[in-house]
Amino acid sequence: MKSSLTEVIKKTNEDTMNNMGKSIVGFLINWGVNFGVGMAAQILMLLGCIFFIFQNIWSYITGSVIIAILGIISLSLAGVIEYGLYIFYLKITRGEETTYSTLFSGKNHIKKITLFQILKYVKFGIYLMLGCAVVFVPHWLIGPGRDINIFETIYIILFSIFLIIKLQIYNFGYYIIHDNPEIGIFEVFRRIRSLIKGETVNILLVFLVYMLVMIISLCTLWIGIIIGVPYIMILFANYYNSLEDKQEKEYL
Repeated sequence: MKSSLTEVIKKTNEDTMNNMGKSIVGFLINWGVNFGVGMAAQILMLLGCIFFIFQNIWSYITGSVIIAILGIISLSLAGVIEYGLYIFYLKITRGEETTYSTLFSGKNHIKKITLFQILKYVKFGIYLMLGCAVVFVPHWLIGPGRDINIFETIYIILFSIFLIIKLQIYNFGYYIIHDNPEIGIFEVFRRIRSLIKGETVNILLVFLVYMLVMIISLCTLWIGIIIGVPYIMILFANYYNSLEDKQEKEYL
């Protein structure tokens, strides 16, 4: 039995409208908090990831173990913030209380989140290297210096979309860690695979909604992103909830 994407979108619309508030003041307050949490998390995650990349490049050049350790710490802190962002919106979909402190709730699972971050990006890196090898190795062997043709361009676009979807699917691990704090990190990845089994079409449709929201935000000179970011995060959380409900019914 596949999860009903129609019900997911309907629930997302309801959660979005309820969270706006029934007045202009309520709208500004609620969405100001939501957007503030989202942007703060995104900025901190971006800074953490940039710091991690440059630290590891510098560590490779200088051979400094200390710099490499600092890079892992920055990735860990970025993961804690990202965890808090996902759980913030998960709680909204479940009618639970949310505050700015939710953004830092990952500190209670920092060891597991750090391992999750490392494994997530290792897996992501493997996919990235294999995907790039498909295009660039033959390109280098057959005709180095020639322009990339139309088929290679299409492949690069489709592969980029695949990577974005794959990374978002891995981020379901934050929900799983929140709901099952007692399980190990490898079990988290196993449950991710179990959740998305048979959901290829729905995953693509959810990503299509994501792209439409981003396009609308772009067309409004990014003003629409004030609503777009919370809407997308609520959509992901509701989709996860529907997958969990579906799996529970199958076990009964």
